[in-house]
Amino acid sequence: MSLTDSEKEKRSTRIEQLEVEVESMRESAQRLRDGQKMAFGALIGIAALLIAFAWHAGHKTYESDKQAMLAELNRSNDERQKQFQATLKEDAAKQGKLIDNRIAIKWQQLQSGMAAAGGTSSNAFARLNEDFTRKIIMMSDQVDQRYGEVAGLTYFNQAIATLNKGIYPAATEYFMSSALAFWQAGDENNVQTCLSRLFQYCLPRLRQRDLAARPSVEERYGLLLAKMESLNTSGKWQVAIGELRRMMSDVKARK
Repeated sequence: MSLTDSEKEKRSTRIEQLEVEVESMRESAQRLRDGQKMAFGALIGIAALLIAFAWHAGHKTYESDKQAMLAELNRSNDERQKQFQATLKEDAAKQGKLIDNRIAIKWQQLQSGMAAAGGTSSNAFARLNEDFTRKIIMMSDQVDQRYGEVAGLTYFNQAIATLNKGIYPAATEYFMSSALAFWQAGDENNVQTCLSRLFQYCLPRLRQRDLAARPSVEERYGLLLAKMESLNTSGKWQVAIGELRRMMSDVKARK
């Protein structure tokens, strides 16, 4: 059955209306998608801002905690060092009393020997006196060597512990103190080890502000340099002295 012109016109009009409605729906869907994209972008931006803020806040907290931990560690190390030095002084005082007692005994023996010798020649008396003096010096050297070795090892352990934590000013001071103590004990091998650690790990990382915050480093540096110069009679420590001076000069130049 063929359609009349009127029906054809109605159908055409209906098709056009449907096409308009479909196009309108497409535009609405596109606007909805665009809105979703904008909303998603805004959410991503907000999330990025929140992450950045959380990172910043966390970093501030981390830095604050880190500084607090470093301060506490420095305080704890200083306290242990003071306790150790007090113990050394106490032990040294005890050893001093022991040496005094031994000296008194040796003096009595010398006096008894002189009395028993009676008219013995001055050469015999000189030999007695020389023997007495030699024994006193040996006792004193043994005390210095014994406590120098103990102090050197204690300072060295502290230096390694602080170096591993990245606390370079404290590690520098402990290595210098360890070298001085090992010198007192006559242990030049361990002195060389301390100097090697200073040159390789500590002094290259120090800055001017570290010396200002820990003035005891410069004090130990002065003692160590003076000790090296006093023992440099044959030029044995000349290279190490030059390196120590150069590296400390670099430290003072770093801001």
